[in-house]
Amino acid sequence: MGKFKGIDITDSGERSPGGKGGEAHWVLEYHHLTRRRHSSHWHRYSFSTVVKQLFDPFFFGYIAVWIIVHCFRYLHFPLPYVNGWLTDFIFLPAVAHFARTCTRHILLKGGHFTYALHWLILAAIYCGLLCEWIIPRYAHNTVGDVLDAFAYIGGALFYYYIHQKNTGFEIA
Repeated sequence: MGKFKGIDITDSGERSPGGKGGEAHWVLEYHHLTRRRHSSHWHRYSFSTVVKQLFDPFFFGYIAVWIIVHCFRYLHFPLPYVNGWLTDFIFLPAVAHFARTCTRHILLKGGHFTYALHWLILAAIYCGLLCEWIIPRYAHNTVGDVLDAFAYIGGALFYYYIHQKNTGFEIA
């Protein structure tokens, strides 16, 4: 006599409802079938959940701004302020939101996950150093701008205080 997930198991040899042996076999078979059913249901549920959580209004806004800015660049009508600083401002929130959604649903299988403020600030400092100081030293077709680095930090603060808090998940 023992317990399996809170259910008494006996090896009495009595026929199970499926006719394949004792209760222990029936319980394990039932657990296997329900796990398989829930697993396939989880995949359908997970994909729709990922899509809904990834394409929230903020993320649509990031995509829309990026498309508008690049269309105007293509037409040789760059928008002042929006052309440089706004795209740098939305870069980190877009990347952080995409990474957070993938982390929550692929690695953590739906568990709660949020970025700490110091992680986002560190990512903004990294982007600022890389894109505004290191790359312009080696690639002559790019220009470093200190205000762009502040735009990355502003985007990190925006993501932490506004976007991440308004996605319907708890902030850790």
